[in-house]
Amino acid sequence: MSLINEALKRAQHQRKVAEAGYSPPVPGGSGQRITQRGKPMASQTLLLIVAGCVTLIVLTVVSTIYLQRDETKPPEDRTPQPSAISPVVVPTATDSAPTVALSIPPPAASPATAPALVAAPPSASATPPVITDDPRNVQQKGKGWAEWELVKAAKPRYEGHQQPKVPAWGYTDEKDPKAMAQKIKAATDNGVDAFIFDWYYYDDGPFLNRCLDEGFLKAKNTNKIKFSLMWANHDWEEIHPWTHGTDRPLLYPGKVTLETFEKICDHVIKDYFTKPNYWLIDGKAYFSIYDISKFIANFGSLEATRAAMQKMNEKAIKAGLKGVHWNMITWGNPILPAEKMPTMSFRDLIEKLGFASATSYVWIHHVYP
Repeated sequence: MSLINEALKRAQHQRKVAEAGYSPPVPGGSGQRITQRGKPMASQTLLLIVAGCVTLIVLTVVSTIYLQRDETKPPEDRTPQPSAISPVVVPTATDSAPTVALSIPPPAASPATAPALVAAPPSASATPPVITDDPRNVQQKGKGWAEWELVKAAKPRYEGHQQPKVPAWGYTDEKDPKAMAQKIKAATDNGVDAFIFDWYYYDDGPFLNRCLDEGFLKAKNTNKIKFSLMWANHDWEEIHPWTHGTDRPLLYPGKVTLETFEKICDHVIKDYFTKPNYWLIDGKAYFSIYDISKFIANFGSLEATRAAMQKMNEKAIKAGLKGVHWNMITWGNPILPAEKMPTMSFRDLIEKLGFASATSYVWIHHVYP
């Protein structure tokens, strides 16, 4: 501070010199007559610059010493420093380590509230099974038949129509665990969290189930992805192949008896819902219904349908789950010849039957002719 005061005194002295033409007494010094005015003024200016530089050096040294002393203290004794960004630990829904995010607090005038992190919804892919030698197909089509035969037989119908399409992986058999392991890897590498298997069970038993039972569940990486079921029961008519305008014999009616539904409930809960990689939403097993009209026809009324759903829900709870997450497939337009639109709106059906969610199956369900 003495250097600064001295510099101020000399600055005042310089101003008086410029006004009066002589050097008045400086506090703490002696006056002098100016004979060459430029030289004394230059020396005063130089002294002022030197004093300022010395002051900056002193302040820098003092600040450095202070900061070094603060760093040697335990963390709890250090001088708190303001921070614009602070970490916020957000608990996750799993047993893994919590997620750490960075939160930028609002101005001091408003309360600081950490923004909540919203987990991205899971991505699930519908999986219609394509297998060779399903017992029903062997009976109807002969040994070695799969729906790939329809793909192979496709022909171009106009200029530039690229048919047939040849799969990059070849005509895979999805009851082969190696084929399903390849699909699981491709799915998980590209952000798919779950497979939703088209699953059929008619009065006389299952159909196309070997993809799930023998392929997916026996794949070496099956636990890398979640899976779930979409009960796809619809009237299975002979349309593989089918020529427009010809008959479509009914092979397997989609409607089942109450006894069959009871058997289905016990089967899916025991053999699928309780597996470690079955897809659960809030602890409830995801179970989708493809053909809601046919589903209601199984029981005869909305009230009876809801009662059957509740009974299955109770069975799932007894098995250690929190229930069944019922999902409804909604249509804008039927695509299979035997499909029929429900007489009630999907919104009303969801509410009256107590479905937890609704989704779509294929885009063509929403294309009107």
